[in-house]
Amino acid sequence: MTKKSAFACNIVKWLTCSYGLLFVASVFLQKPIYLLYFRYFGADYHYFFDAARDLIAGRNPYLNPSYVQPPLSTFVNVPLSGFDEPTAATIFFVMNLLFVFGAIFIAQRSSDMAAAERLSIFMLPMLSAPALMLFERGNLDGVVVILVAGTIYFLRRPLISGVLLCAGILVKVYPLILIFSMLGQKNWRVILYCAVAMGAAFLALHNLFLSFFANVAARAATAGISENLSSFTFLFALEEVFLAGSRAADILFKALYYATLGLILVFGLLRDRNLSSTNRSDLEIRALMASYLVFTINIPGLVYLYSGVMIILMLIYMLDSRLVLGKYTLATLFLGSFFVFFPGRSFDLTLGHTKYSYVFNLLPPAGSAILLCFFIALRLEAIKATTSARE
Repeated sequence: MTKKSAFACNIVKWLTCSYGLLFVASVFLQKPIYLLYFRYFGADYHYFFDAARDLIAGRNPYLNPSYVQPPLSTFVNVPLSGFDEPTAATIFFVMNLLFVFGAIFIAQRSSDMAAAERLSIFMLPMLSAPALMLFERGNLDGVVVILVAGTIYFLRRPLISGVLLCAGILVKVYPLILIFSMLGQKNWRVILYCAVAMGAAFLALHNLFLSFFANVAARAATAGISENLSSFTFLFALEEVFLAGSRAADILFKALYYATLGLILVFGLLRDRNLSSTNRSDLEIRALMASYLVFTINIPGLVYLYSGVMIILMLIYMLDSRLVLGKYTLATLFLGSFFVFFPGRSFDLTLGHTKYSYVFNLLPPAGSAILLCFFIALRLEAIKATTSARE
């Protein structure tokens, strides 16, 4: 780390230590603090707890049409199903904290940061609106983030990495994005073990899988796609203001967005194939893979706010990797990350005689868009540096 980065980390360390203590107290007391909007403690946990109890009772959790999480998610809370729901939610709150901080610890094992820098990064979740929402509402993204951290850390052990990736996908779908990075870096054995584990899971839980697919299909037919941090939310606000009521414009808007996202993803994959042929350290390989986590917050309709926790893992790898080469790329990384961590709040916008109350705070989706630019800039700079080194 540079001296400026270390100084910034020390400031963050002291500020977030005090804020973190305030946050934990406020969650248990159910008193609102800045950066966190309370619905009620364990608001999301209720669905996962009911799913686990249905499973124990021999009922199909997917008879609830609003339950659209992959089959393994129904098993996560089985050990807690013997408690009453408030007690189980409190226990899982502590577990979510441990999962997120455990994921940070796993990622930091790849680095040689000083103790103060490590501590300051441990405090990042306390300034991250997605992480605070995750802890308070009891969703499963804490489980996913530690599985993703393990997937990236154990790349040299393909069996472990592949099984962890499979488990992450079967709890929440979006870790599937790492497959693209593995294709680019030619990690064929990890992909193979993941596919074998996925096939075994399907054979063992095929009834749950079929019910899960049916619920997802029904949800996809009715749900909007702007309900997360994705950069599409930014475009969605513009569309609603200027193109409201036009079905053709709506379809075109979405098609262009998905096409752009796909092109960026393919660009990254192709560039990683070139980069993988160079002599790169384990840390740099992990950093390249972690950079794909920007897509976990940019795929609308697939993920929600909590997936922003993944950006913390990306930051850890990038801060200690020489892949972040230019000052403009580094600035892009920090600016995008800061915006993603900022809380999203709705506000009213009146144009003429029409009042729009569903326009969200545009900082988080703008941050997501900036991180997509970072993804491109990182590869361009890394390729430029690799070419210069060869010459």
